[in-house]
Amino acid sequence: MNRLDPTNNPTPAHELFHLYQYGYALFKQRWYLEGMAKWMETVFKPEEPVSIAMTAPVDCTAWYSQSYNGAIFWQGVVNHYSAIPVTLGPMTYSNQQPVFRKTVFSGGAMAAPLLTALSQQSTRLTQQYQRPMREWSEKKQHQPQDNETICRVVNQLLSTTP
Repeated sequence: MNRLDPTNNPTPAHELFHLYQYGYALFKQRWYLEGMAKWMETVFKPEEPVSIAMTAPVDCTAWYSQSYNGAIFWQGVVNHYSAIPVTLGPMTYSNQQPVFRKTVFSGGAMAAPLLTALSQQSTRLTQQYQRPMREWSEKKQHQPQDNETICRVVNQLLSTTP
């Protein structure tokens, strides 16, 4: 029997978000994967996440060794983006608890442009190395230089954010 209660545990949403990340880009850097998925959980929690002030361009290097704590980085980045509505109507679990604890997703406008830009970068790399995206080994998807690629994409997006 599954004892995971999604009304009090955002793990299912966290894991679902990883599927989006994997579907968009080939990068498997922990500060990006775990940190961003942990940031995404904030919409399922009533409290506000920890945040730090960041000015563009951001220096990502201190975050490369992070995992779930990378959420602090992503929260700092998303502070440059607008909030988006969470849903068009109320959604509840079978026990009538709300699925979303907030009506707006702070900085949520960052997610789609970032995932799209990372997808485009992944496509460029697959063309450069003449290797289809789904044929990259786990080792190739964890390359240290991809940290800099992700950071460059973040900074490119931040430079175009009003």
